[in-house]
Amino acid sequence: MDQKKKHPTDPQIIVVLRAVGGAYLLYLAWGLRQAALSSPLYLLAAVAFALVGAALLFFSVRQLYRRDFLYPGQSPEDFDEDVPDGEEEDGSEAEDGGRRE
Repeated sequence: MDQKKKHPTDPQIIVVLRAVGGAYLLYLAWGLRQAALSSPLYLLAAVAFALVGAALLFFSVRQLYRRDFLYPGQSPEDFDEDVPDGEEEDGSEAEDGGRRE
């Protein structure tokens, strides 16, 4: 089976903002803890905020730790398979014999 290597697609700032959003949702869930005792609707909202916030924060921090993001100035096309010098993608020789000018 041919497994393709996964390349980063998210810019670094998107990953950081996602982590900040997850932390904010956790903060909101913490703030709802008193109101959650009085109403089941607030309890449901606090649990939902906590779960989504924890997931966002966990996966974003993991992505930052693994450095699985695009640095400023990079694009996803930078990770395409490199073709060796002198060969075209179909395997034939380049017209100039592989010389660089």
